Amino acid sequence: MQTMAREITDLHGNKFKVGDYKLCLDIPITGKGNLVFTRDLISGEAFNLSVSKKKYKGYFYNLSLNLYIRFDLEYMGYDESSDIRKSHLYVRKKK
Repeated sequence: MQTMAREITDLHGNKFKVGDYKLCLDIPITGKGNLVFTRDLISGEAFNLSVSKKKYKGYFYNLSLNLYIRFDLEYMGYDESSDIRKSHLYVRKKK
């Protein structure tokens, strides 16, 4: 099965290219790495971002299937204008 290429930008301005997917009943929490709850700025979908040894995985919950869809993510770079921590730098001030 071939999946359509898609891009994700998280709340901190990190851009990812979506790769293969796998269905999971839960999110494996191993104590290694970092798990962050964030949102895709493009689609508005909330997801969990797992970062471990420079490997990125996105876990999106599907309510109708009652499981997580895990996507392998490839880090594409950082976009400061999409970072919510720096949004005040890109807002036009009213005169």
